[in-house]
Amino acid sequence: MSTVITYLTHTGRKPQKLMEYVIVTFLEPREVFVDGDVCGNTGEVLIVEKGTHRFRLSDPQDYTPQWRQPTVKGTTFANPMEVTFERA
Repeated sequence: MSTVITYLTHTGRKPQKLMEYVIVTFLEPREVFVDGDVCGNTGEVLIVEKGTHRFRLSDPQDYTPQWRQPTVKGTTFANPMEVTFERA
């Protein structure tokens, strides 16, 4: 599986100093919503601002949990935080 980088944050801004890296995983490709906005797709390294964010996947809602809300900090591109969803 190749890794794709999303260069814009979910707010549409170019990455700044306090950016963090997250990879959201699921058994199939899905759009990933961060704080209500589409940020990228599962399997991609996503760039978000440091802090607490709510992650969810696009429909159908055949996954669990419905959302995750981790605090993202101390990540690097080589070591992103993994946010995992499973089939319901």
